[in-house]
Amino acid sequence: QFLPGLPQETWEHAARQFTARQDFSDSIKDGIVAETLAILRHPDFAALFGPGSMAEVPVTARLTGGPGGDRLVSGQIDRLLVTEK
Repeated sequence: QFLPGLPQETWEHAARQFTARQDFSDSIKDGIVAETLAILRHPDFAALFGPGSMAEVPVTARLTGGPGGDRLVSGQIDRLLVTEK
């Protein structure tokens, strides 16, 4: 969630700082860091984690015309990128 907001060259250090505070074995911590960085650096996901993307975006909508009448719903989008398409 927070790494994409940091300069890319600091991602590994920041990830290791985060996992250092967790009660996992070193091999699990290394795996978490490796998998996280692989996702963030994968070309297919570059835009999703690039500038202009957002994390933990709250959303609210009014649904109308359902069998129970109008309904207000809310939730949170884990990762959001708005594009022209």
